[in-house]
Amino acid sequence: MSEPTVALQLLDVLREFGVNTIFGIPGGNVAAVYMALLERPDVRIINAKHETGAVFMALGYALATGRPGVVLTIAGPGITNALTGIASAYYEHVPVIHIAGEVPRSSFGRGAVQEGSASTHDSVELARRFTKFSAQINRAGSAAAVLRKAINTCYSGRRGPAFLSLPFDVANQPAARQRIAGSVRSSFDIDAPSCKHAMELLEYTGLRRQWQTTAKNLPYGDQRRLEVARALATEPQLLLLDEPTAGMNPQESAEFTAFVGHVRDERGLTVLMIEHDMRVVMGVSDRVSVLDYGEK
Repeated sequence: MSEPTVALQLLDVLREFGVNTIFGIPGGNVAAVYMALLERPDVRIINAKHETGAVFMALGYALATGRPGVVLTIAGPGITNALTGIASAYYEHVPVIHIAGEVPRSSFGRGAVQEGSASTHDSVELARRFTKFSAQINRAGSAAAVLRKAINTCYSGRRGPAFLSLPFDVANQPAARQRIAGSVRSSFDIDAPSCKHAMELLEYTGLRRQWQTTAKNLPYGDQRRLEVARALATEPQLLLLDEPTAGMNPQESAEFTAFVGHVRDERGLTVLMIEHDMRVVMGVSDRVSVLDYGEK
């Protein structure tokens, strides 16, 4: 009995994690995975009109089912087009696996159409900024293990997406199934003094009631207060503020100005602030320096 191809093994790994629907756009370098799908009729493929749409469908699938959303695209423009959706999955903490079909390894560095190897724009590094895990599958024997690691990383801690670059020649290679066995044990300790200090700072900055709210969901003025709380956690002598009231409405600016003045006076801090709103400047500052095109 012949060994299954890498593409088929990857589909079997996804099935282990409960994936029964994949989203994508077909193309030459991802054809091996599409061909493998013919041998796994229990996995449905939904083709989108654009890579970003495919990622958002996978994102919705992950949210609705709790299973990893999976996207198939080609390399090159397939990756860059998908990045908007991948970035959304990253900031919304949704487990999405993006598998991009790369040109054969023998074509790396030769200017192949849609090449994304390290010799060009390096798609793995490009995706790394917006993923929890980004790698290229270069060996047939390790392909299944790399995908399992990517999926487990997506679900560990704060969830998020992963990216895998799959060269065309690797996807078509037969490989023996690797038997993986073992156990994992993890433990952690709670730093009680630090937790207590954090809650004291939230109380001090007026954020105690919102302690369970994700920072990005706080009102804009409260987000700035939280930034000050983080700075105060380091017990600084100098507090640097760069346009702290930018984007605030007049009421928020007035409240933040009073807050900064209170922090300065009560904690004996020196506050160095860059600000264009003169009401804020005059409400906080003991000394004002004006720069006109870089000159004092």
